[in-house]
Amino acid sequence: MGALPALLLCLFLSAPLRPAAERRDRGEQADVDLAACRASHHAMDLLLLVDISGSITTVELSHTRDLVQRLAGGLDVGQDRVQVGLVLVSDWPSLVVTFSDPPSRMQKALGALEYGSGDTNSGRALDYTHKHVFVPETGSRNNVSKVVLWITDGLSTDDVVTPAMRLKEAGVKIFVVSTGSRSFGLHAVASEPAEDTLFFVGTESLPSVAGLLCRAIIDSVAPQTLLVSEVSPNSFRLSWPWNFGRNDDHLIIDYSQVDGLTGEDSKRFLRRVRGNMDSTILSGLMPNTTYEMTLLAPRGHKALWVSVKTEEEETAPEKVVVQERGVHSLGLAWPGTRKHVQSYQVLYGPLSGRPVQNVTLNGSAEGVVLGPLRPNTVYLIAVRVELRSGRHRTLSVSGRTRPAVPRRPPPHSLMLTDVTSSSLVASWATSGRPALKYNVQLGAPGGFSRSVTVPGHVHMAVLEGLKMDTFHSVCIRAVYKRGSSVAACAKEKTLSAPMPRRQAKCPPRTSRGRQQIPFGRRRFGPFRHDMRMHRLELFRPG
Repeated sequence: MGALPALLLCLFLSAPLRPAAERRDRGEQADVDLAACRASHHAMDLLLLVDISGSITTVELSHTRDLVQRLAGGLDVGQDRVQVGLVLVSDWPSLVVTFSDPPSRMQKALGALEYGSGDTNSGRALDYTHKHVFVPETGSRNNVSKVVLWITDGLSTDDVVTPAMRLKEAGVKIFVVSTGSRSFGLHAVASEPAEDTLFFVGTESLPSVAGLLCRAIIDSVAPQTLLVSEVSPNSFRLSWPWNFGRNDDHLIIDYSQVDGLTGEDSKRFLRRVRGNMDSTILSGLMPNTTYEMTLLAPRGHKALWVSVKTEEEETAPEKVVVQERGVHSLGLAWPGTRKHVQSYQVLYGPLSGRPVQNVTLNGSAEGVVLGPLRPNTVYLIAVRVELRSGRHRTLSVSGRTRPAVPRRPPPHSLMLTDVTSSSLVASWATSGRPALKYNVQLGAPGGFSRSVTVPGHVHMAVLEGLKMDTFHSVCIRAVYKRGSSVAACAKEKTLSAPMPRRQAKCPPRTSRGRQQIPFGRRRFGPFRHDMRMHRLELFRPG
């Protein structure tokens, strides 16, 4: 072999082989891939074959642990969905998690991966997988796809090609992730085509390819379909197998509205995307509307279909108002429909200075009273509206509390007189400054309460309809143009029985209207002259 061909062969064997989709931006794209995996409901038995032998460093094992945890978290794990098993590779294979184990055990085992020792007998582990893992005793199902994901540094002390061939002949699809820079026969282990199932990844980049691996595994075993995620009232994300447009410069998305519209009302849209893309967001759609989507690969003469319905338009309050202002409080209200609101978070604080406080309310709340606040102070208020879809909006308003008004002294000389079994008379004297009105509050045990308002020039109130043989409390508060006074209170007990009526007999009257009193019954005593004057004053003509 000449020097140039030998050099080219060495470069080919040493160059990392990566699928085209791996060249995409990581970060946000990785989250999109994991979301697309969760949206796929294809059933599958996935076995993670993890190398923990002496050839693996602790750093490699740490990044491998992050990779498998993210990968398992992105799958729709369940008894009727994806089942995950775990086999550790060393001198002898160890089945740590079976397909019938609950997801909690799987997550615990993945998080507890520890550095091992011994030889890297990967071929023995592949043969063990064929004979003892994909069997009914471990929970493996007959009519679902079976996949092995082997994570290794590429080295093995035994033959891996032969046991891998047996697995593939049994219908098992093999994916290989290698942190080494050389193949070591891994092309013969991975399922065809190798550019879709064999990944050479740097150790530090292992966790970042979880989304790409997840999409590649799902797309290889599931039928070629369009996946829909991130559905909102006006948009959704459309995803397809990342190798669908491999031979095309561009793909065409053909979609139209199908909710009973015909003729000119039924609009058709065409959108062109690059052939190396595997997802896009369609926006500007109508809420609560069904769309039929078709993805076309012109050069490959392939097409995928799906029907999508956008979500109902979210309704939520659009403004917040200060409905009531007090000296130490502000009452807020947010008019509008609250059908799609999950919760409210209210943050408020004075315009100058701190502290900033917050309160959380459920979605059915119509408002809130904030307090205690400082008098005569401007407060900035922000209401964060959390919607059930996960989105949010923020409403803001400002309000000033009322200035503090000094309390007036209470009415004095409060007396409760003329007490009967069902009534009493409350009287009091003014505290100096004339009041606009007086508020009379009557209370009794058992929750009995009543209030009466009398004009400011009246200093007496007759309270009737009271409970017999019961203590009643009476509180009088003077109300002024600005503010009110402190309450003056007193307590009195009603009689246990009604008072007997007096029947007085009056002497007959004369023709002039005066009473006839027999002379012998007149008893004036020592003050008879004063009594005569009083009588004269009392019966003075006119």
